Amino acid sequence: MKPATAEYLKERRVEPRMGEERFIRLGEVLATCGKSRSSVYAGIREGTFPAPVKLQGRSSAWLRSEVLRWMQACIEASRPTTTAASSIINNSPYINHTNDK
Repeated sequence: MKPATAEYLKERRVEPRMGEERFIRLGEVLATCGKSRSSVYAGIREGTFPAPVKLQGRSSAWLRSEVLRWMQACIEASRPTTTAASSIINNSPYINHTNDK
């Protein structure tokens, strides 16, 4: 694995944003996403949760941005879209639509 030197980052056109990106360890991943340790590793095996980055030796950590993106995807998947929500409202038998015209 090639180290992320300034030359390498410039070559790959990756701009380091230290204020925005950082590694987080398992404990912080669990606290951030609310999953259990076994659920995190099951999600990694299934490809439904971001895998950690191997740092060196037996050390690994997650990119905070990937965990936050996973959380955002879960939120978006659980919420109806505006179109779907308006369809539900328009087709609801509990709403009086006679005055809508």
